[in-house]
Amino acid sequence: GGFAFFDEVEESQWPGFGSGQMVIPAWMTLHAGGRGHTIVNGAVAADDDPAAVAARMTERLGGKEMASGGRADAVDGHARHAERAQAAPGFRRADDVEGHRHWLQMVRNALAAIETGRLSKVVLARTVEIFRKPPPLPYTVLRALRRAYPGCFSFMVDPGSGQQLIGATPERLARLRDGILHLGAMAGSAPRGDRPDADEALGRALLDDPKERSEHGIVVDAIREAVQPLAGDLEV
Repeated sequence: GGFAFFDEVEESQWPGFGSGQMVIPAWMTLHAGGRGHTIVNGAVAADDDPAAVAARMTERLGGKEMASGGRADAVDGHARHAERAQAAPGFRRADDVEGHRHWLQMVRNALAAIETGRLSKVVLARTVEIFRKPPPLPYTVLRALRRAYPGCFSFMVDPGSGQQLIGATPERLARLRDGILHLGAMAGSAPRGDRPDADEALGRALLDDPKERSEHGIVVDAIREAVQPLAGDLEV
């Protein structure tokens, strides 16, 4: 699941998503440390028989395992179709949906707010629309992102409204394990080098850059401020 940046979300741009949505999946697969795990979730009442619950979960798992093979084959087929479609005509790209003047005004407003102290950091973004008929299947887009960015966390959120939110991020914002909440703060970026030693040099440059360190500090402070009232112990 996920949450919007703001409590109020414009429905015309994000139909069906709302300001936040969390879903417990009926089943999920986890790959870690070279091993694969399948996790089945379900509602259990206080007076349920544990053996009956285990049998019901096992039955559901068996059905999903048989279905998953077909789904994997379908995703592979969709990916091959998408690769062929990329080379075919039919894509039309429109940049700067709001317009270049609007973007420049946003930059001026952000700089003015920073100079007066109303803001310490702001991230501006543009809207880019890409049209294609027929539209690409969601799983093909997700698979392409996973191939292009194997070191990122790829995700797809489908609220059932006919639109999906698909992306890839280098950050895992939060992880809760054994009562401990782990949060990751990332700010600043640099291009990748063509050799390991070049990557290392670029990383050192990020750590030594006052501007990049200042940006990272702003993110760390924001996380500390949000978590401090909820935490018994906080380690940064």
